[in-house]
Amino acid sequence: GQELVQINTGNAIVLDRISYVIGYSELCFGPSLGEGSFGKVYQGTWRQTEVAIKQLHVHQLSTEIAAEFENEAQVMARLRSPKIPQFYGYCMSPHYCLVMEYMPNGSLYQVLHNQQPLDWSIRLRIALDISLGLNFLHQENILHRDVKSLNVLLGQNYEAKLADFGLSRIKKEIQSSSTAKNSSGTLFWMAPELFSRTTGTQTKKSDIYSLGVTLW
Repeated sequence: GQELVQINTGNAIVLDRISYVIGYSELCFGPSLGEGSFGKVYQGTWRQTEVAIKQLHVHQLSTEIAAEFENEAQVMARLRSPKIPQFYGYCMSPHYCLVMEYMPNGSLYQVLHNQQPLDWSIRLRIALDISLGLNFLHQENILHRDVKSLNVLLGQNYEAKLADFGLSRIKKEIQSSSTAKNSSGTLFWMAPELFSRTTGTQTKKSDIYSLGVTLW
């Protein structure tokens, strides 16, 4: 989980490596923020930084899927956009975890269902933030595959960031073996063509359909 960076040291340029692997012992777990079929999310700290920690509902992945988890986590760590949560790194032992930016106002789903008042200026800003976040992913040729209000996270001032993209094969493997039942109604946001098991394929267009449902 590394990438090359250039460090200027006097007249020399040295190639160093930044690792995105985080030691599990460095994580301090706080209260649970929620749980789905993919994993459980905790508020926590890492190196004196407040973070969100998603611990996957699995202790062992096949060699192929574990390699894909690591590859996709590296891609997530290299993405830089103010419209998606910053990804700090990941653990692979003794538990699979993703460590990312903590968003204090939780998900858009929670805000809507708590019936908190939202001024139209805030609603429009959230809508724009979600759209820009999805556009950024599509520009990187990344499909979100699960756009919904549960995956829109809100910061201190209700700025919105689009989370929980990627890792589709890992999610399928975990959900097929997990006893967790909280799928949070993802079907409600799915494009109609995806209901076909034989011909349904996720595309940028199906992401846009889910975006439309989220805006509605």
